[in-house]
Parts: sequence; structure tokens; C-alpha cells
Amino acid sequence: MACPPIQNIYDILSVNGSIFLDLSDIFLNQQILENGLEKKLLICPRVKIQSGENNMVITRKKMLIETDFLLENCSDLIQLQVKLFKLLKDHKFPQEFYMRVFPIDMSLSQSNLLKPQYVNINSPLLLKLFKHITENGKYITIEEPMPSLKDYESDVCSEYVLESTI
Repeated sequence: MACPPIQNIYDILSVNGSIFLDLSDIFLNQQILENGLEKKLLICPRVKIQSGENNMVITRKKMLIETDFLLENCSDLIQLQVKLFKLLKDHKFPQEFYMRVFPIDMSLSQSNLLKPQYVNINSPLLLKLFKHITENGKYITIEEPMPSLKDYESDVCSEYVLESTI
């Protein structure tokens, strides 16, 4: 297939098929597999390309959290919610985000745990979803919701998703 050079570069940077991988996932996976994760929490910054006033976000800001650390001393949803409020505030994350189990376990392919799930911790129902997902893996990732209209002067924002099927 003949593609413009910039599309080839973008395709290489964001190849994700249907597994929803991006650059930060590759970095986090390398940290876990090669180095072992010594910390309970690891943050990957937002990666963007800027040209003048235009921005293109390549990778959203993401946090990898060990689930045992997150669930320890949280016997109910209220304690978990308080811990989450503090964690998100300390690391300048919004109270709404996308999350999923990490690393991706293909044995979960029949469940909804492969795809990132939207969570707002102010919603009791979504907080239960957060706890359910957290209990099903060794790590979870929390990813900022982007694009956000708050980041733009106008009320128009475009998001492009590139899907590769082999």
C-alpha cells in the first residue's frame, strides 16, 4: 500500500490493531518485563507534536498502578474513593479517565477488560466498575481523557483514530 510518508510514520508510532496499544504501553511493558516494577506507581507523560498553534497528541498521559497497592487498606468503596481522590490530585490527573488491566491478558478476550473503560470516580456505579477491573489484574493503567475541549480556544476538536488490520 502506498501511503504519504507522514501517514507511514504515524502508523508506525501508533500501530495498535485491536489491542489498543500505544507508545506508553510499549514503554510500560518494557519496564515491567525487563526491569521489574520496583515502584507501586509509574507515570508516562503526554507525548505531542506541536507545529505553531496546532497540537497532535500521540500518547495521552498515563499512570500504571500496582493493584495490590491501590486496594490495600480499602475495605469498602468509600475508602477506595478517598484513596483515588488523593492519588489523582497528587499526580494532577482528572477524576474521570480511561482504565484497563495491564499488561493485556489475551485470555480475557471474551470479557470487556481488554478495551479501555471510561470511569468517573464521582459515580458510584463507575466506581464499582473501577474496583471490578482493579481486582482482575496485577496492574491497571489510568489514562487521561483526550482530546478535551477545555484545552482549545474554540469549541471544535478533532480526534483521529488510525486502525490497522492485518
